[in-house]
Amino acid sequence: MNEYHQRLNRVIEYIDRNLDKELTLYELTDIFCFSRFHFNRIVSSLMGETLFQFIQRLRLEKAATLLCSEKRRSILEIALICGYSSPAAFSKSFKRFYGAAPSE
Repeated sequence: MNEYHQRLNRVIEYIDRNLDKELTLYELTDIFCFSRFHFNRIVSSLMGETLFQFIQRLRLEKAATLLCSEKRRSILEIALICGYSSPAAFSKSFKRFYGAAPSE
């Protein structure tokens, strides 16, 4: 299990450094050195959420921090910094996760 945690930590560090980019399952499984099937199964069991949920949560947490700390930035800028392709997609995800619009 320790080996899984070490591999998963490498993936988490990679995700954290690249939240603004499109992250593909192929590149993440290459870092983890397992098949896509095993990777998803292991990530879900160790983290309690799917890989997509994890990435989405990290992006939204980063966005919330930026919205509170960097008032000069627009919502569009923050959406792009956090890896969203459009402000509409960002707003929809943000509202679903936090129960409030990013502007609030």
